Amino acid sequence: MQELMWVVPAEHKIRTTDWFWAIGLITLVGAGTAFFVGNSLFGIFILIAGSLLFYSNLQKPNDTTVHINEKEITVNGLSYISKKMRGFAIVKTHDDSELLIVRTDRFFMPTLLLKIPDEINIHTLEEILTKRIVKEDLHEPQAHALADKLGL
Repeated sequence: MQELMWVVPAEHKIRTTDWFWAIGLITLVGAGTAFFVGNSLFGIFILIAGSLLFYSNLQKPNDTTVHINEKEITVNGLSYISKKMRGFAIVKTHDDSELLIVRTDRFFMPTLLLKIPDEINIHTLEEILTKRIVKEDLHEPQAHALADKLGL
């Protein structure tokens, strides 16, 4: 049984002190305005969102490990069984890198997007996947392309 494995290095942007000050001020002004107009639930939501944004940018993200064989795709220990996949496509992104898009039958986050490094043979990857998954005409989601362009 053929198997491919690769590690996608995490992209971590070092945020400046000005970025943290801006997020803090926007959070406080937004929450203060919500409390002032009597919408305390929205004010609490803004405070929680700002805090989570702070916290998530203080920690360095982990690398993503991908294992692909005929029976499953495993991403950081989470398995996606081939029988529950509806289709896949390999597309070029706006920066000319390859992206594997897999459509699953999951209700929450049904689309799996994986960057393919240059050292992986695309024909071998397609050969492994087409044994159990239908190849479809899928495109990179607009939200993903926009987030990439914005550096998120």
